[in-house]
Amino acid sequence: MNPILEQKYFIPDVEVRNNPDGRLYLYGSQDEWGSDEYCSKSYRVFSTDDMFHYIDNEMSFEDENEMLYTPDCIEREGKYYLYYCTASRGEFVATSAKPQGPFVHPRQIPPRRICSIYR
Repeated sequence: MNPILEQKYFIPDVEVRNNPDGRLYLYGSQDEWGSDEYCSKSYRVFSTDDMFHYIDNEMSFEDENEMLYTPDCIEREGKYYLYYCTASRGEFVATSAKPQGPFVHPRQIPPRRICSIYR
């Protein structure tokens, strides 16, 4: 379990970002109580300004069709980009004006060739 969050939350694959607003944000997959599946079809974002008291910023992103895995979020020029992957459709990026979301307009990231020797 995550000892810094309430026991009702289990957020594996956590990425932590210190964003320009001075708050620390936790992005991660979300395992749900009572489910036999790893991860879920939604993400929550948690934030803190003192590393002791965390705010649940509620649901930040949801996909009705796919389980969501290993998210990360970066900020660039005041816009936030949530990167994530799914089991069958690949990798995506969604955007938001705020670090806690909601993240919208997901776009698939085209696969790239890693090395020319595999052509």
